[in-house]
Amino acid sequence: MTPKCFEYLHEASAFQADAVHQHEISSCRTVPRTNFRMKSCLLVVGGVISVNSEDVEYNHSHYYQEDTNHWCSITDLPQSVGRFYSVSRVEGGLLMTGGSKGLAADQCWFYNMFTKKWEAMPPLITARYY
Repeated sequence: MTPKCFEYLHEASAFQADAVHQHEISSCRTVPRTNFRMKSCLLVVGGVISVNSEDVEYNHSHYYQEDTNHWCSITDLPQSVGRFYSVSRVEGGLLMTGGSKGLAADQCWFYNMFTKKWEAMPPLITARYY
């Protein structure tokens, strides 16, 4: 190992060992990174609502615009997706996986933010929910 390598190793060890005072240990490699890509967004995709004490699947999706203080709709889910699915933000859109309609589901959907449409993806290798 070179002296420079030992220097980097010592710096990394000191940074990891002192989590409380990390702001005091600084170099170009330990400065917190800023995310410049996008503002935060609150998104509600599907769900279940109660109508007359009965649970009804809700296939509508909305996002909250902080600057206008309003909720806006996005394209409805293309079909019933059940409950307990997962939604993640991925480049160019949203990815919805799994779910349950009594049994675990292997479904996978992609919401394309450019076309504003849900697209069916190949099924998951293993059905899952939660």
